[in-house]
Amino acid sequence: MAIAAVGLLLIGACAKSSSTENPRALTEYDFAADPTLSLQPGQVGVTFLEAVDAGPTGLPDTRIPGLDIIPFEVTEAKSYSYALDDADGAIGHAVIATGDAEAVLLDLTPASPTGSVVLKPGWYALLIVSGNTVEQNQGETSTTVFLHRVGPVSGLSSEASTLAGVVPKVNQADLGTLLSTRKCQACNLSDANLSGANLRNAELGPNEDNEVTTLSRSNLSRADLTRADMRGAYMTGANLENAKLTNANLGGAKLGGVNLTGADLTNANLGFSVLTGANLSGAILTGADFTFATWTDGRNCARGSIGACN
Repeated sequence: MAIAAVGLLLIGACAKSSSTENPRALTEYDFAADPTLSLQPGQVGVTFLEAVDAGPTGLPDTRIPGLDIIPFEVTEAKSYSYALDDADGAIGHAVIATGDAEAVLLDLTPASPTGSVVLKPGWYALLIVSGNTVEQNQGETSTTVFLHRVGPVSGLSSEASTLAGVVPKVNQADLGTLLSTRKCQACNLSDANLSGANLRNAELGPNEDNEVTTLSRSNLSRADLTRADMRGAYMTGANLENAKLTNANLGGAKLGGVNLTGADLTNANLGFSVLTGANLSGAILTGADFTFATWTDGRNCARGSIGACN
């Protein structure tokens, strides 16, 4: 599915930034942790849109279940065109609204998938409303939605940006490799259910080409990851509630929005990791190394931050 914005010079990371480079992708958890963020030109935005009948996940959310919001800024007054290519119905509405989300300026649905609107410089909001139930999502509680630029869209004459929703699918081959060998470097383990798994000494770090393992939205609650190598792993939105991570190596891991409630991180290495929006309630941090990590509130930890972010 796709939503497109012709000449969309509004997609960006931090409204105060004037960089012309394409910055990293921003997820729903980044927006939830820091309401001042917005998408910069050309940047990818990611949100995890819950099904209409899904309950609260306990993870950071930009709205109520079934409704997510991506803020953006317009810097040039012009007519912006949008298109919704909704192949599976996961998006019921894609709404362009004022920055306070009170006035609807454009509402796209599968029945009315294209439109244009004149936007003046200022703050706006893209609201994404779910159109599917958990059953229609093939049993998944959420759909991962990506906002990025594309070429011409049918019915529109200009380059556009696309809002694409993908129902998560577990890579069964990689999952099987991990469970049978406890070694799966640079694997795609997104959305995997590894709750309670014995992954002691698991090798989940980067391969020889420095490609990292992806564990986005994976369920690792109560998993035993003692001394596991998870360097650089991309774990946005993963559930590590009550997981055992004693002496685990999470150096440089991307842990935005991760649920670490009650996790045991005794003597774990989290140097240079990113913990923006992570939930550390009740986590055991004795001896954990947070040197130069990005803390849950976005501040940078100093060298030698042990057991806390100093």
